[in-house]
Amino acid sequence: TLLQHHWVYLKKANFNAALNVGTKDDEFVKKTDWYLVRDHKATKFTPGKKALLDLMPDKQPQIEAFLKAQKPDVKKTSGLVQVIEYYNSL
Repeated sequence: TLLQHHWVYLKKANFNAALNVGTKDDEFVKKTDWYLVRDHKATKFTPGKKALLDLMPDKQPQIEAFLKAQKPDVKKTSGLVQVIEYYNSL
């Protein structure tokens, strides 16, 4: 199972008046954490080919072949979903 956790944090202003550098305003920053659940255990990962292959050692040759043939963008949600759906179909 593929899970996303969206969260927001407040980035404080870092303005330095003496040097006139930095930003004067605080800003909210959106972040997303990705998790892959296997055997009732969630593992956090950063989206990428290497991370996916490390998380799926049992079917790594098939996943590598799928990534070469289909070329999904594993940095985006749609590409990750394609890889996970293929893995589940094996």
